[in-house]
Amino acid sequence: AIAALLVGGASVKKASSKQAVIGVILFHTLFIVAPQAGKQLFNNAQLGEYFRVFVAYGVIAVSLAMHAWKDRGKTKEPNRNRV
Repeated sequence: AIAALLVGGASVKKASSKQAVIGVILFHTLFIVAPQAGKQLFNNAQLGEYFRVFVAYGVIAVSLAMHAWKDRGKTKEPNRNRV
């Protein structure tokens, strides 16, 4: 569910209904397209499944890393103004 929201363009802190619907459509399309693409490209549907898992978990990892990077920048910023 989280990956579908993030694929739809939602952030870690904010999501809209439109992003949720778009994300669900795109995320579930991965389940349909990935095995077929693996079968067509490599004659092995399992490779398509590996790609699907990589994309799904990659989206989650990138969004969490971006969120942590932004939060880290916010906590360092007040220390710069100290004299």
